[in-house]
Amino acid sequence: MRVSFAWLGVRKTLTQDQKAQAADTFGAEGPFISASKKLLDNQHPASRGVTAVRNQIVAHWRSSSLPYPEPGIRLILQDTIENFDTCMTPHMRAELAEAVDALDRQYGELRSAAAGQLGELYNPADHPPSL
Repeated sequence: MRVSFAWLGVRKTLTQDQKAQAADTFGAEGPFISASKKLLDNQHPASRGVTAVRNQIVAHWRSSSLPYPEPGIRLILQDTIENFDTCMTPHMRAELAEAVDALDRQYGELRSAAAGQLGELYNPADHPPSL
């Protein structure tokens, strides 16, 4: 079985121009530094709520299955599939949807905060319109 998530990344690599500007600040050469910007506050309670539910789902998946040589796939006993599916499908999916909705309600505020905190590095295109 496989469990997968579509997840919004919270970091993005700076453009070459932005890295060059940062390098100039330190008297370094752009190609010899790496830098990224944090797009959203992943310490915000709503963001932590979504991460907590994802971690619960992954923990349940791992505790109910055995590793398989292919990454992202795990083995489950046939007689435990129904129990796993009963727990995973309605309950955890609903819990994840609630957590994402709570984060989405705060998303505008988080984007505004990011704009203030990132200054010239803020780019609205880095943020989808909604989650």
